[in-house]
Amino acid sequence: METLLDQSRLSLYMNPILLHQWAQIACNATYSSGRLEVIFNSNDTYDLIIVEMFNTDCLLPINHKFNVPIIGMSSCVLLPWTYMRYGIPSNPSYIPNVFMNYPKVLNFGQRLENTVFTWICLLIFKGRNRNDDSIASRYLNGNISHISNYVENVSLMLVNTHFSLNYARPVPPNVIEVGGVHLVPKKKLPQVRKQNYFFE
Repeated sequence: METLLDQSRLSLYMNPILLHQWAQIACNATYSSGRLEVIFNSNDTYDLIIVEMFNTDCLLPINHKFNVPIIGMSSCVLLPWTYMRYGIPSNPSYIPNVFMNYPKVLNFGQRLENTVFTWICLLIFKGRNRNDDSIASRYLNGNISHISNYVENVSLMLVNTHFSLNYARPVPPNVIEVGGVHLVPKKKLPQVRKQNYFFE
């Protein structure tokens, strides 16, 4: 197993921390723009809310006003903190953490590091949700519930993955892999005229 003092290894450990920092910047920028406040204070109605579920849940409290079904979507593979909320099995003893450069089959050292690092990710995101509560409450005048309440009401998760390219893993019916749905059906190749350019 590589030493944790290795620079590339440290960069892997920094990824969830960087995502945490970027999430705070994105949340503050989105709420301070005033656009969400306009929507939140309007009389408009909606049938559905679709939210990117990446490194923050801070946009979910806008459903406090509309109380409509929420569909989450992920433009990348599912991140460690999304598994439990949708009932996805996530056993770090055999499922590699997306942030680690592990093979499909883990040895004992990799399983141990994978387990510890996965719990680190979950703790970081738990702190992230506390920050989300604070940011959303500040901009929406405290007229919201806790972020975790909105997360539990996400009805469906669309993930940009496909079992043929990503790890095959069990998922419940409310998690749907949609990787490749943008591809058009294959067409028959055009016929090419064959011609012999060599002298007989």
